[in-house]
Amino acid sequence: MINWTLVDSSAIARIGHDGKDLFIKFKGFEPGAGSIYQYFEVPEFVYVEFMNSRSKSKFHDEYILSRYSSKKMSTPKPTSTQYFTG
Repeated sequence: MINWTLVDSSAIARIGHDGKDLFIKFKGFEPGAGSIYQYFEVPEFVYVEFMNSRSKSKFHDEYILSRYSSKKMSTPKPTSTQYFTG
């Protein structure tokens, strides 16, 4: 079971860990925003350091992104207001 925690970050909405893998839900308005990614075999101590980091985005970019394999789990479907041009 994933234990999700809301975080104070400009780019990350929630972070979760299931004892083995790390899960991140991103926020924003770009294509792919709101997506959930699973990072495989992330040790508990890395999750704890991530949660305690001052900048979640910087920690993600420096210590998680290039060190752990990942997959996109989901992407929210766009709403009609996201494509309003007029």
